[in-house]
Amino acid sequence: MKSRALEILNPENIKIDDRQLEDLIMFTLKLSKKINFYNLKNKKEGYWDSLIELDDTFLIAEILKFDLMFYDQQRLNIVRELNDFSSKREKEIIFGDLFSLLSRYFQNINRWYISSTKNITSVESSPIELELEQAITNKLKSVFTKFVGYYLGLKDTTDFELDLQFDPTIFSSIWGVENITALDIFSDIDVQQSPLSSGIKKLILLYNPIYSILYNIQLRARPLFEKSLTDRSIHKAHMGLILAFFELFKNLQLDLNLLSKKHLDYYYKNILMQEPKKVTPKKMFVYFDINQRLKTINLSEKSEFIAGQYDDGDNIIYISNNEINLNNSKISELRTFFISKNNRFDYSSNFRLVSGLFSKAHCISNEEVQKFNQNDDVFSTLGEEQFLKTEISQTMDVADIGFAISSSTLRLDKSSRKIIFKIQFTPNSIKTLTNLIIDISNHRGLSEEEIFSEVFDEMFLINYTNIEGWESIENYTLIYPEDWSEGEIKVMIELDKRMPSIDNYNEAIHQKNYNINFPMFEFLLNPGEFYHSYSFLAGMELSKIEIDVTVNDLNKLSAQNKQGDIDINSEFEILGGSPKKGSYILVGSNELFCKPISNLKLRWDYMNLPSESKDLEEYFKDYNRNIDNSSFKLKLSALSDFTFKRVGSVDHEFEMFQLDDEANLKSSFELDDLDISKLQLKPKYDLDFESIEEYSKELETGFLKLTLSDPNIGFGFDVFTSIYNEAVLKANTQKKGEEIKPPNQPWSPIIDNLSIDYKANTTLYFNQALLSENDYHQQNSFFLISNEGNTKTFTNNGVTSQFIIPKFDNSGEFIIGLENVNAPQMLNLLVEVKKSENTDYEFSEKLDWYYSSLNGWKRLKPNQILYDETLSLLKSGVISINLPPDISNDYKFFNNNKYYIKAVSKNKADQFSLIKAIHNNGLTLSELVPENKELISTPHREAQSIEELKTPVNGIIRVNQPLKSFGGNKTETTLEFYNRISQLLRHKNRPTTKWDIEKFLLQKFDWLMHVKCIWGDQNDMESNNQVKVLCLKKIDETQNIDEIKLNGADMIEVKNLLYKYCSPFLKIEIINPVFEDIWIKCKIKFSNISGGKAINKLNNDFFKFICPWVTGDGQIKTLLKKSEIIQFIKSRSYVSFVTGVSVIHFKSLSDGGIIAYDSASSQDEKDIIQSGLPWSLFVPRNHNKINIIDVPEYSLPEPIDYNDLNIEGNFIINSENSAVDLDFEPKKDEDPSTASKNLSVIKIKI
Repeated sequence: MKSRALEILNPENIKIDDRQLEDLIMFTLKLSKKINFYNLKNKKEGYWDSLIELDDTFLIAEILKFDLMFYDQQRLNIVRELNDFSSKREKEIIFGDLFSLLSRYFQNINRWYISSTKNITSVESSPIELELEQAITNKLKSVFTKFVGYYLGLKDTTDFELDLQFDPTIFSSIWGVENITALDIFSDIDVQQSPLSSGIKKLILLYNPIYSILYNIQLRARPLFEKSLTDRSIHKAHMGLILAFFELFKNLQLDLNLLSKKHLDYYYKNILMQEPKKVTPKKMFVYFDINQRLKTINLSEKSEFIAGQYDDGDNIIYISNNEINLNNSKISELRTFFISKNNRFDYSSNFRLVSGLFSKAHCISNEEVQKFNQNDDVFSTLGEEQFLKTEISQTMDVADIGFAISSSTLRLDKSSRKIIFKIQFTPNSIKTLTNLIIDISNHRGLSEEEIFSEVFDEMFLINYTNIEGWESIENYTLIYPEDWSEGEIKVMIELDKRMPSIDNYNEAIHQKNYNINFPMFEFLLNPGEFYHSYSFLAGMELSKIEIDVTVNDLNKLSAQNKQGDIDINSEFEILGGSPKKGSYILVGSNELFCKPISNLKLRWDYMNLPSESKDLEEYFKDYNRNIDNSSFKLKLSALSDFTFKRVGSVDHEFEMFQLDDEANLKSSFELDDLDISKLQLKPKYDLDFESIEEYSKELETGFLKLTLSDPNIGFGFDVFTSIYNEAVLKANTQKKGEEIKPPNQPWSPIIDNLSIDYKANTTLYFNQALLSENDYHQQNSFFLISNEGNTKTFTNNGVTSQFIIPKFDNSGEFIIGLENVNAPQMLNLLVEVKKSENTDYEFSEKLDWYYSSLNGWKRLKPNQILYDETLSLLKSGVISINLPPDISNDYKFFNNNKYYIKAVSKNKADQFSLIKAIHNNGLTLSELVPENKELISTPHREAQSIEELKTPVNGIIRVNQPLKSFGGNKTETTLEFYNRISQLLRHKNRPTTKWDIEKFLLQKFDWLMHVKCIWGDQNDMESNNQVKVLCLKKIDETQNIDEIKLNGADMIEVKNLLYKYCSPFLKIEIINPVFEDIWIKCKIKFSNISGGKAINKLNNDFFKFICPWVTGDGQIKTLLKKSEIIQFIKSRSYVSFVTGVSVIHFKSLSDGGIIAYDSASSQDEKDIIQSGLPWSLFVPRNHNKINIIDVPEYSLPEPIDYNDLNIEGNFIINSENSAVDLDFEPKKDEDPSTASKNLSVIKIKI
């Protein structure tokens, strides 16, 4: 856009003598008519004009200087005086004046033609003579004939008093005057008008072709004039002298006209001591590949690089801006992490709740990083919002966040299992949680229990380790505390026998890098719930976690007695085939002996109780040993610490048979009053089942031993023979007829369904005051699960964190994995950044950098970031980091052995730019502008233009230039110099007014096309020191219009400059424009062009018409006229006919809404279309609704409907903010049934 100030300051526009050559010729010609000519006899003989007026150059100059616009204005003034109320005399005067104007045109053309024929310097006609001859014979003669005919018919009239000064006889024969006959100008007139009015209209009809022909003659005369100056054959000697004088006079004119420039130069350069800016160097980014066998190569500052050649063959030299230590460190991993706090969801809370957590591993090896650098992929620097994206368009994965608990207590085979995790929080943590629940409860009008249930019932996705992989738990119960002051929440999990066993973690199977060998439960936050549980658990600190396990029907047991192994899956003799005192059974279970047991219950079913006897007392009465039901006792001992008898242990003795309420023998046995502590068990936490499948004396633990301790005769096998003999002898001594029954056979109890019920308990204490209560021999573990991997916070060495889940202090993170690090060392990262589509850059641009140490993440000190050309990753550039000595790969971030650094932001992380590529050993080079060359500008260098180091350095294999050079300015022109200094004189580098700020920024940033300041409300004392600054970037025809918007780095750069020079009390906001769409809807008949091509051409032309400022050729329009748009369409050469034109304008409102205005529906007849906001721009987006017609028939404008708007149903998705209703009111006289289609004004809430 041309600056008016530039035009004013241009000395070319302030000339003392601004006469051109044709002006001098006309002056000479007029002067020659005043100077007498004296012949050789010293007698007056006319004037000097006769000697020069016949020269073609002078004639053409006269034609060029003929003031056609002056005479045309006279015509307008004459016609303007004519109206229906003009008197006869007034019309006579108007008729005469218009006639005289036409006669003056014809007389001048005739005189020019006659003069051209008199200058005979060759046999051929001169070019100007041919031009005039063709104009007369082909175009003017017919008009002239009619004009002269009107004159001949009027010269003797007595009906009107007309003063007609015209002599046809002076005209050349080419006009054919002698053949012209009189015409009655008042014939064939409109009877409703006076004759004079009709006559005037006929003269006006003659005027237009004459004017057009004169205009074309002047256009053609310009090149003829230039040619005549150099064509010697058409000039006589004396004319050559005159033209030579004019040429010499130019030097005097030039010197005189330079006075204003000399004045400016003297003041600006001598007094103010200012100079035009020279060429400023361009810059480029490079990175280096070095020999893999070298650790480092030092490249000094000002090292020179050859980047091609100038036109004269000299090398184009770029030099390094900084010293650099090149190394072989590899970038082998790129990750992002993002926390969403989406305000689209109404959580009914005063707290800002988290909506989701997302992570993405973009590259996990150096090969993948190199591939990424070479392709067109990009990713948001610190992650981005994923909600409302389709599954295909999502760019990040849901992050696995949660915790995991590992304990041998959780090793549970198939049985009826109940596990309760009692999670107790610190008082401060539970207070925070209850405050949040109460807040939501108050907002929603629900009880705290209802809110707790809604939030917590499905808070977790729970998995546990099975020998075949991870097993999911579909159902669990989360129990809220009856007394919140206790701070305990319980998670109860019940597993029946159908659910797989809980087995040890095996890295080969489970593959999550937990580095443990015990069973594990994972508790992952459920991302599918409306209330994301991270908001409720983040920052919650644990006091302790108690694990209670209750197992029923444990039957994965091994059993042995003196006769060998027993298959417990079928009936078996519990104490062998002939049990006697001391007979035993060994019951093995790794599950029992790998954890601290708090309760134990044995159960079995007797399968062969004597059916012919009421009880055992009756069964064994013939044994005469006083045997009863209580005589049979078992003693329970346990193998632990390599023995069944330990110091302090007490065996448990109990009756082998139990009676029911009716004193009958029970067919089942259940031992449940066992004091397990008396057994003094010492768990072996890593005990597995395979090691106890067969008993041996070398075993450490794993077996229960049931030994028959009473009666002495056992079950009678050892005494049966003697008792039987006694019975026989006794029978022989009995009287005849008295029946003697033999004693019952010895009996060996057979059992089935041997099982064990037990309870176990273990506790993990996190509270620092209770750490001594932990039994670290149990090797219980607690892990925090995050995008960074699994972090063990509860170990044998103590507790490193009390958090129940990882706590994230950052809104987003960009994580870089490194290999081959030899700290301390320099890391120079070249980061190629692209602008994000998100233009709402209202955030703190500060990034913090961290590095991996032995104890986790540590923050890099400010002095360890040597320089950051990227302005916190908002634009391409080099970041130079001094990696400290304690950077480490031992912490196992992401479960590998890499070194890591990361950039983090506390807020609005998704508003940063996009990462396109990242390279190590990056460096910025600056062009070395040669002082011995007068250069207006230097060429930009395309990517990979760098050829080599001017002085080779051993070990550097290749210099890579991934991007085109950038920046730099050409030499400041004189006008730009004048403009800059004049503005500097006004604001003196302290801009205070809107004009000052606008011009100041345009001068400081040559990449800005337009700047507009919008001040706060002057009537509002709180806002009168606030200014919004709208900035538009320059773009070329290959760029999209969206690229006029500034990115975050641009905004920061502009704002920082203003804060440096403006008042400290001024509140500055750099803003991007809001685009307001303009559509046209019409029916068009195109000519000489296909329909599709015509529509594309019209769309392009319409865009240029609305946005001429894009190419710098026009002003930004804040007002449009519908009539101008219609006239624009009609003026297209390819448009034959247009009808039914309406304009649709989507106007932005200050409250974030949009009003859609349709001129076809509006009752308002206003022609003006005005933008909604001071920073709005009209931008057509090729949404024009053009209907091609074949027959040019008139039709009324048609309102737009939902089909035109591409609206589905009653909703429209507007950019990034929300799905919104389209609310509009039908016209008063409109049928409500049709109101759903036609749109007058649509209010859209953004």
